[in-house]
Amino acid sequence: MTRQAVSKWETGESSPDLNRMQEIADILDVSVQVLLFGTQVEPGKTSFRDKVSEYMQQDEADKDWHQNHRWRQWQYSPITNGWEFLARYYWLLFALIGMIGWCTLQYLK
Repeated sequence: MTRQAVSKWETGESSPDLNRMQEIADILDVSVQVLLFGTQVEPGKTSFRDKVSEYMQQDEADKDWHQNHRWRQWQYSPITNGWEFLARYYWLLFALIGMIGWCTLQYLK
């Protein structure tokens, strides 16, 4: 930003682009809305950023859900023995038995 550019902005001959507006707002520690319109967000109203941050906060229902679904930790923990492998991947036995049966039928033809 040069002082000539700022002077043109002040006299209304030109206006800064949006990236410059954000930089100016950050430097002055105000919102872009204040720079563009000279207005603040009303105290009773919440901004979009506040709504999003409020939405993203974990509430009691989230904590309860995570407590009730601890069994998923078992699903992602490392397998330490054959029984755990069978408990997680029992469905592979059905596929293996099916493949052996199909191969046997093909061989007997």
